[in-house]
Amino acid sequence: MMEDIIQSKHTILDCIEESVQKYGKKQALVFKEKSFTYEEIGTITDCLAGELQSRGIGKEDVVSILIPRCEYMLIGALGVLKAGAAYVIHDVDDSITYGEDALCSFACMLDAEQISVVSPT
Repeated sequence: MMEDIIQSKHTILDCIEESVQKYGKKQALVFKEKSFTYEEIGTITDCLAGELQSRGIGKEDVVSILIPRCEYMLIGALGVLKAGAAYVIHDVDDSITYGEDALCSFACMLDAEQISVVSPT
């Protein structure tokens, strides 16, 4: 299966959508006591992408989600990609360990004009 995907011209989002259609109710993600099916991940990431787009996030935007390691790290990354933006991995645990300096260093690597801040409210 993986060899077929690698040789095709699919994007990662195409592969995810194909998996949602093909495996629907099968378990796709497990983190500690929480699990999600392919359909659930598809629905949640579509909602997140729509929310990000409604806030003006899309093509050519760069987004990092600062949350502790949990099941929503992968879901958040897929939602960002579905919105059309680029996802930048940032380990929030480093910010907790190393304080504000780590977060400031991360933010300074990007142009101030390129940073989009989205809060849950």
